Order: sequence, then structure tokens, then C-alpha cells
Amino acid sequence: MFGAASPPDLPAFGLDPIDQAEIAAAQSLFDRPECAETAFISGAQSPVLAALTAAWAEADVAYLLCHGRVTPAGAVLYLEDDDGKVDPVTTARLVQAVSALASPPRLIVLAACESAARAAFDSFGPLAQALVEAGVPLVLAMRERLQVTTARILMARFCERLFAHGQADLALNEARAMVSERWDWGAATLLSCTVDCTALPSRLPRRCKPGWRCRRLPARCWQSHGGKRRARP
Repeated sequence: MFGAASPPDLPAFGLDPIDQAEIAAAQSLFDRPECAETAFISGAQSPVLAALTAAWAEADVAYLLCHGRVTPAGAVLYLEDDDGKVDPVTTARLVQAVSALASPPRLIVLAACESAARAAFDSFGPLAQALVEAGVPLVLAMRERLQVTTARILMARFCERLFAHGQADLALNEARAMVSERWDWGAATLLSCTVDCTALPSRLPRRCKPGWRCRRLPARCWQSHGGKRRARP
């Protein structure tokens, strides 16, 4: 599931609209036969929080391109309201919406500036960590500013490798190798409450099917062995 929020009144918040070429490049990452793509893009099917999270319930991977900022009140993602205007979505609102999902995506990619940065006054902690605690197994977010060129190379390689083998941590390491000479190569960070970081189980070889499932953090992961569960701290 792909979403991109760039409402026209972003300049009122000191933010530039996201370039349409950047949105198109990001959306093309999901132009694959195995992707049943649902897209929410400014100017078309608006990326309103309720609509986005409803679509997330049907997705294995959710990719959200938008502006983000850490404010004294906590982390904020700038999405859209029903009128197409900026809707500053706080950590609390996003976590509440995700927590209501019976089955959240296995991986949420927050392609938003500072979406993983810690805010001193945010009682939920980093936005990405809060999503993991809300039940999302894997969250990929940016912990610092990322240049457009770096982001395009990094995310293109990440998605290519993710759809090849299904392992989010391995895909991120392979993507980082492509931008290792750039100063912002480490801006993307992966948070997880799983042991094997599997985002797409169907992409794994049959002998490598994951056996781990996770509860909310503080996480304890369980692996099945002969019908019994064994705790792993």
C-alpha cells in the first residue's frame, strides 16, 4: 500500500510541497506484479489518516511518503484532512488508529524527515518505536534528514531486495551498501519486535518459513517447537 501526502498549504507550516517526480519515483517501487497496490496521493485519493489506516489493515507492507517533524509536543506527520488541507497527525493519533487494526501491516515504511527522531517532550517516545509498541512488527523510518538522491537509491534497492527475499533487515543492509559513500547513508533505521525481521513470508524459501510471532513491547518472542511454545527474552 502506497501513500503520499503533499497538501497545497504545506508552506504555511514552513514546509515545501513534495516534488511530483519524487512521489512518482516512490510509487513506482510498488509497480510489481506481486503488489496489489492501493494508492493514496494528494490531489487524487487523499491520504487522510482514517483512509490510510483502513487500507493498512489489508497490506503486508505500507509505504508512507510525507513530511514529518519533531516538535515540543512530540513527533508529527503532515497528512491531509477531508478538505485536502494539512492535518498534523501526532504520535498519539497515529498509534490510536494503528492499535485499532485487527491486523496491522508487517512492515510500515515512514519515508518522512525525522520520523524516527526522539522528541524530549513526546511521552510516546519516537514515533517509529511507538508503532512497534502498538503491534506493528517492523517499522522503517528516518532518524535524520535524508537527501532526495540518497533516499531514491536507498529505497529503490531496499524494495527490490525486500520483494526478492522478504527479509527487512537484510534488505536494509543491502540498500545501505549502495549509498555507503554518502554522508547520510545511515539515516534509515529499522525497528522490530520480531526475531527474524520477516516482512514478506511468502517470499521466503519453504524451508525458511518464520516461526516467530511477537507480542507488544516490552517484547517477548515465541517460537513453536512441536506444538509447545518456548520463551525467548
